[in-house]
Amino acid sequence: AAAVRADLAPDTGFGGDGRVDQDVAFLRDAARDVVAFADGSVIVVGESEVNLGQVRYAAAGVVRLLPDGALDTGFGAGSGETVVANNGRVLLLPGGRPAEANAGARAFAAIELAGGGVAVGGGWDAGGGTDGQLFVVGLTAAGGLQPGFGDNGVVLLSLPGLFDPIAESLGVQSDGSIIVAGSGDAAAGPQAFVLRLTPGGALDGTFGTAGLVTLASPDPNATDFSFRTLAILADDAIV
Repeated sequence: AAAVRADLAPDTGFGGDGRVDQDVAFLRDAARDVVAFADGSVIVVGESEVNLGQVRYAAAGVVRLLPDGALDTGFGAGSGETVVANNGRVLLLPGGRPAEANAGARAFAAIELAGGGVAVGGGWDAGGGTDGQLFVVGLTAAGGLQPGFGDNGVVLLSLPGLFDPIAESLGVQSDGSIIVAGSGDAAAGPQAFVLRLTPGGALDGTFGTAGLVTLASPDPNATDFSFRTLAILADDAIV
């Protein structure tokens, strides 16, 4: 993670030279999104390669950095096959341990929730030839699973007509509803989607068609089409 001042010069108060390199799973890590909090701390999410029982899986990695760029070792609560927490590093496997190597979870988006928590979104592949699902995981400010959100903090969704959907962007409306945007593969080609979750993590059937809006690429030859970012306007409209 890197920080710059308003004049675009490196912020030397962050990591000493404006940059922090942080191992999460000690194998391979990639950052995908950052959430900045009012106290100057940041949450960084992405993909980490983790070795469980001598088998390598992909896990959604989450860390919190203090305002000076140091790892917040107090972040991360819980253990097991959904949340693996170790000294400030949180690894998420929303569906438990995958059925085969190289499957697992990859996080692409995060957004702050009320109370200092964070929602993390991405794609889940259980392996074994099964269709992938999108996931949204709610974490408390302490880094544990959010009570009252989804199934013990985890939402896993398959979307009708879309294979291997991925949550690539998140937003929160004024009532706490979570907007999820991303992409999936349809029989006719790639499609972008938007859906809405209630504050408790249930699919909101009043949004779009049964909670879902999809859009096909205008290019019939497209191999990639996605909503990779979104914005929530003052009147809760979505851009």
